[in-house]
Amino acid sequence: MPARSSHGFTLIELLVVIAIIALLAAVLFPVVAKAREKGRQGKCISNQRQLAIAILCYAQDHDETLPSAEEVWASLDVPPGLLNCPTLGKARRNGYAYNNAVSAIALGQIRNESAVILTVDGKTNIAYSRSDFDGRHGNRAIASYTDGHVAMIKTPGNGVSGGGILYVSYNTPDEYHLEVYVMERDGSRKTRVAEADQKVYPTCWSPDGSQILFWSDRDGNYEVYVMNADGSDQRRLTNNPASDQPSDWSPDGSQILFDSDRDGRYEVYVMNVDGSNQQRLTDSPWGDGGGKWSPDGTKISYLSFENAWPDPGSDYCSVMNADGSGQMRVSNNRFDNFSCWSPDSSRMLIASHNNNFLGPRDICWVNADGTGLVNLTNNPVDDWLPRLSPDGRKIVFNRYDGNNTDMYIMDADGSHETRLTNLDSLPNDNYPMIWSPDGRDILIGSDSWHNSDIYLMHADGSGLLPLAVDPTKVEGVVDWK
Repeated sequence: MPARSSHGFTLIELLVVIAIIALLAAVLFPVVAKAREKGRQGKCISNQRQLAIAILCYAQDHDETLPSAEEVWASLDVPPGLLNCPTLGKARRNGYAYNNAVSAIALGQIRNESAVILTVDGKTNIAYSRSDFDGRHGNRAIASYTDGHVAMIKTPGNGVSGGGILYVSYNTPDEYHLEVYVMERDGSRKTRVAEADQKVYPTCWSPDGSQILFWSDRDGNYEVYVMNADGSDQRRLTNNPASDQPSDWSPDGSQILFDSDRDGRYEVYVMNVDGSNQQRLTDSPWGDGGGKWSPDGTKISYLSFENAWPDPGSDYCSVMNADGSGQMRVSNNRFDNFSCWSPDSSRMLIASHNNNFLGPRDICWVNADGTGLVNLTNNPVDDWLPRLSPDGRKIVFNRYDGNNTDMYIMDADGSHETRLTNLDSLPNDNYPMIWSPDGRDILIGSDSWHNSDIYLMHADGSGLLPLAVDPTKVEGVVDWK
């Protein structure tokens, strides 16, 4: 009987088998991981859809008004597990952020519900800008919208992708060649988004912080432009032999206000965000300008100019409906300065001369229909440049005592007035530029004869922090989203 021959695997055969197994694992594991992530995305989409429904149901029970950012998570009656993003696991009890831009606003104020974010994967539970979005799903975030639908969106990368402190810098003798920058709250990540030779004069961020509205005379006369947050894709919106200069972006992001003298004198115009449908809203004998939308988008404040006796060279605070109808003065005092709207769009803050245009100004409230003028300050010195906090509870303003200009803060009814700056903290003239979106901090411009610097201060006057300080440059804040 012949002998049977048998042998095991050789080393080479074993290595080949191991290599095949490793290759299969390398191919299959990412597929399995992607499948698991798809499952987590599906769960997260379901969570946010249910959150959107819960928030919209809350609005229906509260006069069609969305919850405020401060109370939204405490006011929702949802199972605790609904707030857990499966990608984060149980590391965070609530993995989602509420869009601060829709805090306590009426649903009727939102013109394009399918474009306004309601909730989103968040680094914190309130999103003040796109930098608060968390791209935890393959560098993308899941968001619900005010019409109830849910979608995947891009999130900021390492470069400038939206929002932040928008400011300009230039050498003192060359104020018409601005460099445009964006920086973080603490002054870090300063990124230049426009060179001086590009002739970019920024006006404001778009409401979602993804674009910058600006004007430029690079083509021979002033025209209106927009560009992406990183300075790319600069696009001209107007093309007219006259001078066109933007003044504001509508709250819903669909329209842009601009001033133009194309009809012989400056008037307020409006156009769609792509430059189409340009329409004149005002038509006064001496001109109008400086239009600003109310937060609900239904009204526009502007300055109406006069050049006839007894008011040569005067301007007046005025208001009109968003379509240009119902134009009226809200102050009959010459050289009164409009500052800002209240969050509910019912009244405005102004610096008023109170029937004495040669005298000092006071901070006043006035209703949007011109009634109810109320003095908040009444001093022999000049109070001006009031800035209202995002929640409408505090007012920061300037006071010039004949020698120095310093900042003060008070409650919205004029009580609890407190001085914020003095010669010990900042030796120059100091101006409140803008509140932080969350209302915790104030950006300050500190001026000397030769330069201007940017500082940040907490609303209680503490925590003074230099953000952009260069003795050879003038630096000024434009906007903060």
